[in-house]
This record gives sequence, C-alpha cells and structure tokens, in this order.
Amino acid sequence: MSESTLRAPVRLRVSVRLAVAATAFSVLAYEIALTRIFSVLFRSPFVFLILSVAVCGLGLGAALAAVLDSRAAPDPDDEARYLGRPLLALAVLLPVPLLVLLTVAKDLIADARGPAVAVLTAAPYLAAGLFLSRAFRAHANDSGKLYFFDLGGAGLAALVTAAVLSRVGGVAVPMLLGLLTALAALGLTRGRSWWRIAAVTVALANFWLLGNQLQPGALGLPALRSEDQSKVKPLFQELGDPKVGAKVLYTEWSPVARTDVVSNAGTDTLFIWTDGDVPTQMEPFGGTREEMLKYGGFIGFVPYGLRPGAERVLCIGPGGGLDCLLALLGGAKKIEPVEINPAIARVTAKYSSFYGNLYRRPEIDPGLIIDEGRSYMSRSNRRYDVIYFALAKSATTQQGGMALVDNYLYTVEAFSQYWSHLSDKGQLALVFQNPALTDRCLATAVAALMQTGLKGPDIADRLAYLGIRGELSSTPYQYLMLLSKKPFTAEERKTFKRIESGFHLRYVPGVAENQPYAALRECTSAAQYARRLADQDDYLVRLRLGGPLVRLNLSPVTDNRPFYADMAPGLNPMLLPILWFSLGAGALALLLALAVTAWSVDGDLGARLRYAAPPVLYFAGLGAAFLLVEVALIQKLVLVLGYPTLTLTVILFTLLLGAAVGGLLANRGTADEAMGRLRLLIPVLMAVQLAAGWLAPLLGQHVLSAPLAARVALVAACVLPMGLLMGQPFPTGLRLLGERRVEWVPMAWAVNGVLSVTGSVLAAAVASLAGYQAVLVVGAILYGVTGAVGLYWRGISREGD
Repeated sequence: MSESTLRAPVRLRVSVRLAVAATAFSVLAYEIALTRIFSVLFRSPFVFLILSVAVCGLGLGAALAAVLDSRAAPDPDDEARYLGRPLLALAVLLPVPLLVLLTVAKDLIADARGPAVAVLTAAPYLAAGLFLSRAFRAHANDSGKLYFFDLGGAGLAALVTAAVLSRVGGVAVPMLLGLLTALAALGLTRGRSWWRIAAVTVALANFWLLGNQLQPGALGLPALRSEDQSKVKPLFQELGDPKVGAKVLYTEWSPVARTDVVSNAGTDTLFIWTDGDVPTQMEPFGGTREEMLKYGGFIGFVPYGLRPGAERVLCIGPGGGLDCLLALLGGAKKIEPVEINPAIARVTAKYSSFYGNLYRRPEIDPGLIIDEGRSYMSRSNRRYDVIYFALAKSATTQQGGMALVDNYLYTVEAFSQYWSHLSDKGQLALVFQNPALTDRCLATAVAALMQTGLKGPDIADRLAYLGIRGELSSTPYQYLMLLSKKPFTAEERKTFKRIESGFHLRYVPGVAENQPYAALRECTSAAQYARRLADQDDYLVRLRLGGPLVRLNLSPVTDNRPFYADMAPGLNPMLLPILWFSLGAGALALLLALAVTAWSVDGDLGARLRYAAPPVLYFAGLGAAFLLVEVALIQKLVLVLGYPTLTLTVILFTLLLGAAVGGLLANRGTADEAMGRLRLLIPVLMAVQLAAGWLAPLLGQHVLSAPLAARVALVAACVLPMGLLMGQPFPTGLRLLGERRVEWVPMAWAVNGVLSVTGSVLAAAVASLAGYQAVLVVGAILYGVTGAVGLYWRGISREGD
C-alpha cells in the first residue's frame, strides 16, 4: 500500500479534518493575540520583526517533518500516533511562551530582547507546522478537502478572535486555544487509554490556567526597562519609573486596542492610554463654565477663541473629552464627537462622575459616536464650522516620525473631503506633537487644496500655524495647524497678534510670515512646497546610528501610500532588518528545499534540478503571492468599511472562506487535469486582482453613504471570487505531489510557510516605496510566473509517465 493512498477509517478521516481546522484556527488566533499583546508594549516595526521570526516556525515545523519522516515512512496502521503527537505538543506549547515571558523570563520583555521573545513564541508554530505537513502528507490525494478545513478553521478564527479577545483578554487566548487543540488531539486517540489520559490531562491543565487567568490578580503585562524609543511604548516605561508614580486603575481589551486608565502622581488628571501610546486626558470637571476657563490659554482653544459660537463642530478622536471641553468653552452649539475605540465609551461612562458626564451634555449631539472619523464624515451631509482633531490615531506613530504605519486621516484625499465638509466660515484645526508631522500634513493639505483650484497665495491667506512656548513642552498638544475656508480677516489677524506672547506664530498671514512657510506664496505645486519645508536644519537627520545625514521626506501623502509618519527617504530603515531577515530566510528555505529534493532524484545535477526545482519554486511563489495580495486587498478596501478591525475581519474571513471552497474545487478530476486548469485560472486571477486594485478607490468614493451591512456585503461579494481562485493552486500542487513524490509534501509546506512571511514583508516594503497598488501588481505578476512554473512542472511530471 503506497503512502499516498492511505485508507483511514471514516472516523479517523473526520477526526483528522477537524484537527486540521482546530490547528489552523489556533495558529491564526494565536498570531492575532500575540499581535495585540506586543502592540501594547512595542512599536509596530519591532512587533513585525518578532512575529515574522515567530511565524517562520510554521515552515521550520514542516522542514522538521521532512527530516524526521525521511528516516522512516509513517506506518499506515498508526496514523493517529503519527499525527497525534505533534497536535498534543501544540496543545502543550500554546500557553507556554506567554506564561514564561510573564513569569520567569520577564526580563526578556522588560529589556525588549526581540530575538529571544521571537524564538520563544515560535514554539507553537513549530508544532503546528509539523502536524499540518504530516496531515497533508498522509492525505495528499485528499488535499482539496483537507485544505477546505485548513482555511475554514483559519477563516473562523479571523471572524471570532477579536470578539473572544475582548471578553477574556489577550493573555488568556493561548490558554483557550490550548484547550481546543487538546480536545482535537483527544479525537485522534482511537482507543489508546494512555493517549486519552495525556490529552485529557493537557485539556484540564489549559482549562485550569484559563480559569485562573480570568480571576482578579491574573497575569499582566510587565513594566519595561528599555529606553529605546524606537522599540518600546511609553506607558509600560512609565509604570516602571517610580518618579512618574503611574498606576493602572482600569484595563479593557477591545477589537481595536487595549485601553488603560492611568493616574500619575502629582496631578488629578486621568490619562486614557490606547495600546500603551500617546494618552488622551480626562480632566476633573464638575460641569460648570467656570471650570472651563482655565483652558482659555490652551493652544487647542485657539480656533474657538478666533471664531466663537460655532454652530456645529466635528471632533475626530476626542478620547477623554478634552477637545469637547474646548469647544464648549468656545460656545459651540452642537458637537459631534467621533471615536474609533469602542472602549472609550465604556471608560467615560465608568468615570462619568469624574468628568461631569461630559458626553451626555445637550450640546454633545447625539453623544459619543463610535465610528472611524473620516468614514463618518464622508457619509454625513452636514457642513461644520470646525472640524477638529488632536493627535488623532497618533498612537500609531512615534516621536521622530519614523513609524511605518498607515493612517488614512492625513492623506490628500482625506483633506479634500474635510474641505468639502466645511461651512463658508469653517476651520480645519489639527493639533500635533511633532513639528515634522505637522509640516508633512501641511504639504498634504496644500496638495488637496491646489486640486480644488486654489493657488499658493490663496492658501497662504487661509493658513495659520502656531506652536507653544518651550516651558510648556511636556504637553503633547504642541502645534496647531489651522486652515480657514475663507481668508482670515483683518480683525482675526489682530487676534493672532494679541496672543503672540503666549504662542510661537510660525506662520500667520500678514502677522508672522516666517520662512519656509511663507514660501507657499511662491510655490506652484505641493511637491515644491514640501521640498522647501524639508529644507530646514532640523530635518537633516541620521536615521540610524553611524548612518549618513539625510533630509526627511515631507512629500504629500495619498491613500495609496498612507504612511504619513514614515518620512525616511527611500525604504524605511526600521524595515530593513525585517526585510533582510525575511529575504534571507526565504532564500535559505529555497536552497535547503532544492538540496533535499534534488538529492532524492536520480541523474546528474542538471537532471535533478530540472525535476526538483519546479515544485519548490511553485509552492514558494504561492506563499509569497498569496500574502502580497491579501495585505494589499485589506489596505485598498479599508476605506469602504471605515472600521480597520471590521475590514480585517470581513476581508480575511471572506478571502479564507473563498479559498477554502476553492480547495474543494481543486479536488475535481485527476491531479494532472487540476494542474492543467491553471492555464485558465491564473490569467483570470491576475485580471481580477488588478481590477480589484483599480476599482477599490472608486468603490470607496461611491458607496460610503450606504448602510454598513450593504457595504460589508459588497466587499464580501468582491473578495469571495478572488478567494475561490486563490485557493485552488496550492491543494492542486499537493495532489500532484501526492501522486508523484508524496515525501516532498512537508517540503512544500516548509517553503510555502517561510515564503509567506517573505511575502508579507515584501508587501510592506513595496507599499512604502510605491504604494499598495504596486503591491497588487507585484502579487499578480508573481502569480503569473508561479502559474507558468506550475504548468512546466506538470509537463515534466507527464514525461515520467
């Protein structure tokens, strides 16, 4: 009996499929939980590096299967043991990394030792890769159905993990997953009493850990000692600094972020931290106007002092309510606060007596709105006297402006929408902490206004740019950029002159026309103005220790390249270590897979490579191409739905569900016939991908006014067919391997897993340099090349018949 035609009892086949689904569910849910936990502690590039190393464990696990199983073929009569051991190991290992990191190895996190953290968190991936590659090897001829359960489990994880994480917290999720996989391992026992005892023991251990974690006083995230601001977030640094006297009063996990309410020694103000970064203030407030007067000299009050009595104000990202207090002090009649983090509503309700039940005042209409600010505004038919946001989504950035994180609030397209929603006397008011970020947003706003037909001098008459004096530099509210729908009047310019003693007027028309901001009157394009803004001594910096002096890139930001905080010229240096690691890991995986497969083929070197190289390159190309397209799709469609978490859930679930059904379609006919269908499938897939990239922005412009349910259905309808196409090549190739060289199946999993990490990093690098449209193009081209390799491999395989 050949390995590729193992005939397991029906019960075992069902158990294996369910175990594959449970493993895929656990792997993706574990990755989501790690991402959420590490995003609270570390900066996004550092998190990306840790997870890229850890996820490579999937490929290493498959490689380990290839090595272990090369010595002895699996026993068809003992398949449960062959598959059950790595599955039970996964159940044991899932909770271990976080337990170790939060107890006996706290120093690894406290000192931000990324490589050690990554290696430790990779252990469950290693076991999962070992199990999955063995399962597909044992059932290679049934790859399509098995792939359906694989991606179906992952799709379910994409759908429910965020909600589960909100209920139990990030640290408890791996324990819950350990329980799930232990039960799946129990299904593979086939009457072995010792095996049942082991599986039940592991399940009970995970259940006990989960129960303890849900109790008060459970394991929490540690304070940080590392002072490297490029790696770590400030909240857990402050918690470890006795001089600050920070104390966490309340914590909540949500699908968007972890939210903490923190008190500091020496102040009555409470601080609401989102994912451990730039806090929003919740001021003690009893509800009287007299208490508001102390904010009259605050830089954020300037737009309201300039034009008091605004009819309607839109506050984007108001957090703890300080921005609304400023609007109330300025006599605003109606205020619409729009906050993306749903935990803010619950936090402010919990502390309502502390801040005077601010969000329930009659001027706050209709109360705190949970939505993405730009999406909400785009769907509104109202005009606003003030559109105001201070440090909005700035927890995704860092001091120095070198973060590689997207932000669709500060793009040319966004500023065009803001401008169209201002009343005739309206003001767009933006508060920042960093001057370089302020200048880049200024260049971006200029690009948007020039598209409306305004010239440089026209915009210059509508611009005011202020900074606070040095003695108040501890507040994050440091710079204010004002854009007025109409030119500032002579009386308003006098108002600016009167407050000059309290603020540094970087630019006010006719009052303080300082360079390089006054150069706007001479510039004919936003790109030219951006270069003038960047030509300042402060913006000539070293992006890495010992590196050359370079000038920051302040060019306008677009929806296609929404990295407004990434001002590195060329490729961001923070991405370079991750890129080199992923490329190196991918190259090493390819070389090792070629060596192993070629060694097992008879003939000279040329003949060996001719037969071994096509399947290796085929599965490697599929791994990289799938992730390139997935990342680009999520980013291109985020504006259609508005909510980033909802977008990720809908697209990932729909794409994986479609790919799972595609796996079933791949089971039609013989393996050779299925590979032959690539001749039509790949060109159609490339066309669909390129069309999706072109249509996504148009879709975003025309359907934002539709109900959310309709937009979700529309996005799902667009993504599902692509998933159906993308889900067929991988199981099709596995079926061909099952017929020709079943012992190569673990190799296929290994190169596919490692190259998927390479693909995700390449997506970030290409997007940084050329935008997400280019990522889709690269993904489509790679699919085309991979399809051609697959057809060549099919031809080589037929020659051997």
